[in-house]
Amino acid sequence: FGPASTVLVGDTELDVAAALEGGALVIAVATGVRSAEQLRQAGAHAVLPDLVDTAGFVALLRALTGLELSPPGPDPTPGTGSGWPPS
Repeated sequence: FGPASTVLVGDTELDVAAALEGGALVIAVATGVRSAEQLRQAGAHAVLPDLVDTAGFVALLRALTGLELSPPGPDPTPGTGSGWPPS
C-alpha cells in the first residue's frame, strides 16, 4: 500500500491534515463535533453526513480511487480473526 492507494476516513480537521500530509485521499464524515463545511474547508476530498449508506460509501471509494472494490478472499490463516468470510 502507498499514498496513492490509501483512503483515510476521519471526522476532524486533524484527520484530514494527516491524510493530506501523507499523500492519501480523505473522506471526512461529519458525525463528530466538526461540521461538513469545516471538514471541506480543511481539504477533505469528500464529505459524508454519516456512514449509514454503505453502498453509497463504497461507490464514493470507487469514484475517488478508480478501483473496483470487492471483499477479500477467505482468510488464508485460520484463527487470525480477519472476520472474512462472514459466518
